[in-house]
Amino acid sequence: MDPGGVIERHLPIHHVCGAVVQKVAEVSSPGVVRHTITSADRFALGELDGRRSERIVAVSDMLERAGLATPISSQIRPEKWFKLWANLVWNPISALTQATVLEMHDSPRAPTSWA
Repeated sequence: MDPGGVIERHLPIHHVCGAVVQKVAEVSSPGVVRHTITSADRFALGELDGRRSERIVAVSDMLERAGLATPISSQIRPEKWFKLWANLVWNPISALTQATVLEMHDSPRAPTSWA
């Protein structure tokens, strides 16, 4: 995501790899963010051109050794767009209901196909 190429003019694109973080967190009080560790936590990585490079494998391996799930994606750009779409859908509902995504997921009113 680089509208107008501003970043690329200052940082060569071959120095950039994509990442999409899926992490459960909530603001539990003003200025306090609570992180919850779940099996859904992941830190997807990928080269912008979709190839499986040595550096992306090395970064993934390093983060895996640190305990993070870091799958390598050949489609990192669509993953970024999917996360943006999901944020656009779930964040307003969460703000209106004051429920976390986990609470919405675990609600008896949630569709059973989510489970």
